[in-house]
Amino acid sequence: MSLSINPNSTGQVKSYANGRKTSDAKGSVSINTSKKSGVNISISKAGKELSDSAAVNHNKISATINNDLIMNDPVIDYFNRVGTIDRIDPDGTIQWDLGSEDPGLADSTIFKNITREAYSFWSDLAGDPTFLGLKYSDDEIRKQLFDAGIKPGFFSVTVGDRSATQFFSQAKGASAVYSKAQYDNHFSYVTSERYLKQYETGHKFLIAGKEYTLGKDRKLNVPYGEDVYDMKSAYE
Repeated sequence: MSLSINPNSTGQVKSYANGRKTSDAKGSVSINTSKKSGVNISISKAGKELSDSAAVNHNKISATINNDLIMNDPVIDYFNRVGTIDRIDPDGTIQWDLGSEDPGLADSTIFKNITREAYSFWSDLAGDPTFLGLKYSDDEIRKQLFDAGIKPGFFSVTVGDRSATQFFSQAKGASAVYSKAQYDNHFSYVTSERYLKQYETGHKFLIAGKEYTLGKDRKLNVPYGEDVYDMKSAYE
């Protein structure tokens, strides 16, 4: 019996019949879907030797003091433990041969220590957060981040071999999470001459509740990492 998983469809596990055995390689699988040309696979001998002591306790998801959240990918861990890679389809779906393993037990095993909803949330944050707001409200996102101990500002999420650095904003009317690239673009814009030319020297701004003044050099000396989404004229 074989199962498949598409890394672009979080937590979706499908069975298929008449799978053909093409490989007996076992191990942890690194999935790279950033290139349209296909998926890159690397195999580690330690992949099937995961122990409970080495795995994160998914029941208590919490960030480190460095504002990083790191967790194993329970879906990939499951396939590493019980299966072998059969083939990789052009769309990036990895077909696994589970041998005698009952595919009906997959979901209950994979999501034993973490809910499918929590896995989907953190997996989304380990990638591009652009469309996160289509699945969750900003209040829901902020609550889950705070519950995990993530502080406002830059933070990173790693799920298995996927990792991303995001920015957690508290600005009213702004999205809860932006990618680092989105933050960098916005930071560059609001501190640029193109944006600041509409203001006179000495104009004051409030950024995350702190006051900044436009200097004679036409620069606004805002520290990188400040919540520039929470920015307004001090005279508004």
